[in-house]
Amino acid sequence: MANNTYDEQDYHGTMHGGRLAEWDGRSEWNVLEKTAFNEVAAVRAGEAMYATGWDKCSAILKVYVNGEWSTYRLPKATQAMDHMILTEWPRIREVETERFLLDCHGIFYEMSHLAYGGKVWGIRPISTHLRMIPETGFEHKVIHLCNDSVQPVRFTVEVDFLGDGTWKTYDAFEIAGSGYVHHEFAAGFSAHWIRITANSDCKATAYLIYA
Repeated sequence: MANNTYDEQDYHGTMHGGRLAEWDGRSEWNVLEKTAFNEVAAVRAGEAMYATGWDKCSAILKVYVNGEWSTYRLPKATQAMDHMILTEWPRIREVETERFLLDCHGIFYEMSHLAYGGKVWGIRPISTHLRMIPETGFEHKVIHLCNDSVQPVRFTVEVDFLGDGTWKTYDAFEIAGSGYVHHEFAAGFSAHWIRITANSDCKATAYLIYA
């Protein structure tokens, strides 16, 4: 669990509001760090888990592999990122197979989500950024369908998983005249393209939201 509380008192060492802590699954909390942390991420159970935070001196990357935590210190691109209002959104996201994009204290890094010999290799800085970049991921997706016609219409949702024009039917929705439905895709669902077709002429709206 991460808590990103950090203000002037933390900077001067008179308070330690932030936390990184782990739960043993039964009854005990173990506090790993008494400073601000804003992200904990892993691809799946059994692979390396990352946590990012900072203190007065530097940004902090903690890595959990084979039941043990290792701590690495990273540079700060700007002291402005110390302000708590800028620390709600930095995240770690898988951007391609076996590659994470880490946004940590104003610097983008490329890194693997795999560990070798109990350690993480290949954390590579890519560039700095001096503006806060909200969420970089699209794990949650929902589609809203409105049938503005008088007659009922059947809408078929198709997806192209490979991006090569091969379409597969995902689902179909019967919507009454002047009706509406919405559908939430499973967390992490992904395809290159999506299209919606109607079984008759109609006036309709399909609205996709990614978050």
